[in-house]
Amino acid sequence: SSAAAKPASGPASDALALRKAPRRAAMDWAATRGLLKRAMPVCFAVGAAMELFMIKVPVGGHTFYDVAKRKKAERLLEEMEERQRVEDERLERKARLRAKYDSLLEERGNQRCSD
Repeated sequence: SSAAAKPASGPASDALALRKAPRRAAMDWAATRGLLKRAMPVCFAVGAAMELFMIKVPVGGHTFYDVAKRKKAERLLEEMEERQRVEDERLERKARLRAKYDSLLEERGNQRCSD
C-alpha cells in the first residue's frame, strides 16, 4: 500500500506531466475566466456607486469634484504667478545689463572724443 501512495517518478512520469500541462493550463484559464465573469459586474457596480457618491454626497459642505476643481485652479494660478515672476526677473536683469552697458558705451564714446 505504501508503493501505491508514493507518486511515480522518472522519465515516464515526466513525459506524462508534460502532456497534461496544456490541459491543466486550459482548465486553470477556464476557472479564471469564470471568476472574472462573476467578479466583473460586481466591480463595475462598486465603481459606479463610488463615483456617484463622489459626485452627489457633500462631505464638509463640498463634494469631491468641488475640491478637485478648486485645487486645480489653485495650481494653475500658482503656475501663472511663477511664470510671471520669472518673466519679471528676466526683464529686470535685462534692464540692469542694458543700463550697465549703455553707461560703458557712453564712457568709451567720451574717451574717443577726447583723444
